[in-house]
Amino acid sequence: MTTLEVRPGTKEPWEMTKKEYESSPYAKNKSYDVAVETWKDEGRKITPAYGKEPWDMSLPEFTKALNDGLVPPLGKMSGSEIIKDYDRYGRNKAQHRWAIKYALKEGKLTSEKYAEFHEKEYGPLDEFMPEIAEKQPVASEI
Repeated sequence: MTTLEVRPGTKEPWEMTKKEYESSPYAKNKSYDVAVETWKDEGRKITPAYGKEPWDMSLPEFTKALNDGLVPPLGKMSGSEIIKDYDRYGRNKAQHRWAIKYALKEGKLTSEKYAEFHEKEYGPLDEFMPEIAEKQPVASEI
């Protein structure tokens, strides 16, 4: 078994972006994608491939990340849903929309952050994802 010498102050592999990992000595032992699955099993907090989660990116940032190999969590989708969204929005925008919907469903993206980062691109939350907008408290109720 090969051991790697890690200098003090350097990042642990699960703290690296995909690009950093692939240019590090760790990549010789295990691909980034395989390593991520191992780290998830170990309960490690993994740094997103580009330092941001997909739903925290603008569409241009997401497109660049996607083209560089980032794949967002898609959740459960049928093949017909995927084809319909690809035809309607194109690959990059469809996958960005899926990442945002996933984050909203999982509570990883608030309605305030959606409005700040994505409303200009995708419209008001009640149009983008009505089932989530209905669950959000009205400002007068707070």
